[in-house]
Amino acid sequence: MVRAKLSTVVFTLVAACSAAAQAMRLPLHEVGSPFQHEQAWSIFARAMENHRKIPCKCLIWRRDMVQADSPLIEMWTEQSAEGELKLTVLSPLSEQGVTSVDDGNQWITYRPDDNRIMVETSPRRDSKKTGNRINLAQKNYELIVEPSEPLIAGRRAYSFLAMAKHSEMPARRFCIDKKKDFLLRVEVMDNTGCKVMLDTKTIDFPIEVPREDFALAPHESTEVETYPAPITVSLNKEIQRELGFKPCVPEDLPFGFVVDQPQLVEGNGDKYLAIRLTDGLVSATVYEWNGKKHHSGPQGPSKSEKSANGVKLRFMGEVPDQVSSGLMDKFVKEALKKVESCLVKVSPLETLDPRQALNSSEEANKEGCLEKTFGLSIDEPALILIEVDE
Repeated sequence: MVRAKLSTVVFTLVAACSAAAQAMRLPLHEVGSPFQHEQAWSIFARAMENHRKIPCKCLIWRRDMVQADSPLIEMWTEQSAEGELKLTVLSPLSEQGVTSVDDGNQWITYRPDDNRIMVETSPRRDSKKTGNRINLAQKNYELIVEPSEPLIAGRRAYSFLAMAKHSEMPARRFCIDKKKDFLLRVEVMDNTGCKVMLDTKTIDFPIEVPREDFALAPHESTEVETYPAPITVSLNKEIQRELGFKPCVPEDLPFGFVVDQPQLVEGNGDKYLAIRLTDGLVSATVYEWNGKKHHSGPQGPSKSEKSANGVKLRFMGEVPDQVSSGLMDKFVKEALKKVESCLVKVSPLETLDPRQALNSSEEANKEGCLEKTFGLSIDEPALILIEVDE
């Protein structure tokens, strides 16, 4: 089952920004210093790396990182030095009581109203593999240290403004606790104004959080559902056969995005290809599946859905519509290349044997163009009438 992860709070962002930051603690120089830029990124990277290792108990408000127009969700949060995380939804009423425990490997969510427990792979598990994302973020954003030091939940914070070098992407403000390297607030600035994505209302940093605080107490009759972990794959012929279509992955993407990793995801008896994208600070996913066999696709909010050559594509990510459309257009063009490579230019109303028409492209036959374009196998002799407009 592929679903929107309500419990992936700021740690979605942490995973996207995680870096193997080993910079020593450096105080920020005054605004305008030639050393400011390098030090700002060092402090930012260190906070993104250390954030999930700081024992704390806090009340946070946040929006869904995937569906930015969602209402603010109020959560009580507890975290240990070992990286265990517990989230309990306080509001809205429709989600009240939903509790998640994430130890960095396994993510367990208890929904008391449904009397159901869902066991999944932690979305933070791959965060250790994203050390190059800070370098990517530096290519796509200018990090500015703002002179103000806001007071958030009684804590003084650095304020970093990440200005996107691609005008289509909004600016983002990150407020980081000056003493604890803890991310306290995230804001997104676009043409509609400033939108708070994460805000800390109260926070305490105990020496340690007791292990028993991370226990769940479900009812004995609670139903347990376990979902298979996404598998990072190579886009080879074997995956193509397993999915029932050729994956569509463009070589070049606009707006500074790159392909982070392709993953095979299973849910409801179906298989999907999840292409993870990032620009260093923002993550998104393009899901692909066989539209001829499976019509519904993965569950969750979507900004854009298209179909090309029998492949269904769905975009999920917190980006402007112009960006999601531009990224999807690249994927659609890649899907259509399979058809274009199978076509041959002939005179109007010329009758050809399929072998004569298509054998000029040996690679086309290898990729099954006869079957995909005409519904024939190479062993089926037939005449094809191809009409081409002059």
